[in-house]
Amino acid sequence: MLDVNFLDDTSVLENLKVYSPHKLDFYLIRIIKKGSGVLYKNHIPYQFKERSIIISSPNDILYVNYDKALKIEIYLIAFSESFIKYLNIDREMLGFANKLVSQSVVELDQENFSYLIRITELLKEENDKNPGGVKDRMPAKLVETLLYFLLRDFKETKLQTVASRNYINIYKDFLNLLSTHINSLHFVADYVDLMNINEKTLNRVCNKVTGFGALQIIHKQLDEEIKRLLFYSTLSNKEISQKLGFNDTTHLYKFFKKMNNMTPKQFKTKAQKVW
Repeated sequence: MLDVNFLDDTSVLENLKVYSPHKLDFYLIRIIKKGSGVLYKNHIPYQFKERSIIISSPNDILYVNYDKALKIEIYLIAFSESFIKYLNIDREMLGFANKLVSQSVVELDQENFSYLIRITELLKEENDKNPGGVKDRMPAKLVETLLYFLLRDFKETKLQTVASRNYINIYKDFLNLLSTHINSLHFVADYVDLMNINEKTLNRVCNKVTGFGALQIIHKQLDEEIKRLLFYSTLSNKEISQKLGFNDTTHLYKFFKKMNNMTPKQFKTKAQKVW
């Protein structure tokens, strides 16, 4: 289900037949610590170099031409379709994941790349102890962390190209206010008042940046906060509803059921079984 390797010898790559066209039946993340070359994905060439991340998915036909004159250091993280069920990636991130896979090659700056390498080395260490990555949750959580890190960087990069800097700043202000006031303010009107903009503008910004309306983002944040309290605290539903500014426990119950198609009690029971 999960395999993590570190390669620093081109002869090993030749044995793996990466220099000839081959079809994948798993997801593969190549992290290029040293080296350069060209990745042909479904016959489309993508240049890569040091600090590049190459993303591939099942059924991709690949051909990789590494510059054999340069020393290589490459991490390979492979996981199957069945491994994905162990990952907790929400709908918004899945959308960006699809774009990330289609992008194929992502380049990071030195600071972010160094951080990614630390995550990857820890993942390899854990996977060496637990081959396959499913006997405990640690490897899956590390893969989640790695993916979210890549997605965050990719998302920020794409946002700068698809939306104006002004849109980005407005959206960030909205998120900052949301993190501060989510316990008491649940309506778009509350936030446009604080931001001194109109509701139409905020919705346009949110849709441009994320593909979701402002109210959807508020509800998602509120839902995550309820889940956090259900899982990590000993608060009752009544106490949670009071803490998060719901009118009563029934309102909390209806909101959570609509968002998750399960009751708070069912969620808590399911979460306890998983962990």
